[in-house]
Amino acid sequence: MIITIGSKVKDGEGNAYTLTEELGHGGFGCVYKAECEADKSVYAVKTLLYSFGDEATAASFKNEVRISSEVSGEHVIRYIYAHDGDEYPELPPYIIMEYAEGGTLADQIEERKKTNSPYSKEELRNLFLQLVAGMKSINKKLVHRDIKPENIVVTPGGEVVFIDFGTMRSYKKDGSRDT
Repeated sequence: MIITIGSKVKDGEGNAYTLTEELGHGGFGCVYKAECEADKSVYAVKTLLYSFGDEATAASFKNEVRISSEVSGEHVIRYIYAHDGDEYPELPPYIIMEYAEGGTLADQIEERKKTNSPYSKEELRNLFLQLVAGMKSINKKLVHRDIKPENIVVTPGGEVVFIDFGTMRSYKKDGSRDT
């Protein structure tokens, strides 16, 4: 099954989420805005564009989902539920996560360029401290490997949050990096 606008996905408790709008897409998948039918709250759902071609790819994705969902911190996107394809076999893999409606840091930077409104020293200091805090949380579990303004979202309150661990590398039990 292909997931698109109007599709419904479920979390681990069986709550249904309706995909309402495409927020963006990349090489591996699409991200949609979704509404939880139970309480009308808004989330983001990331889906994969393809099915697993082999067992190794499926195992790699499941490992990525598991490790990424273990990352937590004030400046890291919070995963609500990660579907690896097993619990709901009629649905492809997807991740339900919190929704940050402020757009990406790239959007914010572009808007500031257009309006000739550079960041103040205090704004930059605050931004960098948030980014460092987010990286500290991430680096406890994995190496992000795709840090860019497009993978940082802004909350309505102006806080920045890291997203998209799609090219991450995890740490082995001995503390060394996976390759």
